[in-house]
Amino acid sequence: MLLAVSDSFARADDGLRLFVRVVGDTGPIVIVPGAAWLEGHLNPLHHAGRRIVFYDTQARGRSEAGSRQRLTFDYEVSDLEAVRRHVGGERVSLIGWSYLGAVVALYASKHPARVESLAMLCPMAARPGPFEGMAPYLDRNLAREAEMEERLDELRRLAEGDPSPESWRAFQLLRATIRMDDPAAAERVIANPWQYEQEWAPNVEPTLEALFESLDDFDWRPAMAVVDAPALVVHGESDGPAEVRQEWADAFANGCMLRLPNTGHYPFIEAPGQLFPALEQHLDGST
Repeated sequence: MLLAVSDSFARADDGLRLFVRVVGDTGPIVIVPGAAWLEGHLNPLHHAGRRIVFYDTQARGRSEAGSRQRLTFDYEVSDLEAVRRHVGGERVSLIGWSYLGAVVALYASKHPARVESLAMLCPMAARPGPFEGMAPYLDRNLAREAEMEERLDELRRLAEGDPSPESWRAFQLLRATIRMDDPAAAERVIANPWQYEQEWAPNVEPTLEALFESLDDFDWRPAMAVVDAPALVVHGESDGPAEVRQEWADAFANGCMLRLPNTGHYPFIEAPGQLFPALEQHLDGST
């Protein structure tokens, strides 16, 4: 079944334009930040009677970039609210991956009455750490990076010398395998964020650097006490100690954690057979 697809731009509170793609034209709304990466990989969630709203966050994909001072988690939350207003959802479900998992959780803590449910896919930690048991994962990632250092350096030089979607894809996709359980999973990547220059490493790296530099000493767990909506926290068992994601699940009144074996930081690529049935049940309210 072909679903309606419409593209538009939401206006943030300060006028910044955020790219929005809506798939479907009726039914409950699910908002997903990180469109450039996720809109292709979440295809199993599309069906009649559901609207999935993908959007690119500031300075990513097809959205506009503001000043460096704008790159904060508070702005990310207010931008999500601007997207919700733009699509007209009174209550919405949310799906956030990686650091955007924290963004959707923070949104839910500030706007609990607007959130039907939320799912966090391999989210960043709710506090800085340290976490017991993290060392083996860091050591493995560092060892992988060292093994491919020469190839990574070569691909980066090629991309810098002849920048194109293809050259930056080759470099950034290889680097992404560091956080996959099995690097061969990269062959199943169908997203092509690198068609947008803002997703090229020289652009996205300073964006993320500024965003994380905006964080001071933080612990987001207490703020989750006001969230009554069901919260599903997905943990890839090769993506760090389970404690990191369990702390999120425990912080919600109605939280639970899904542990995916043999899965790293990309569950929608590495474990779709386990992830999508769980997300369907969650969105249907039967978690």
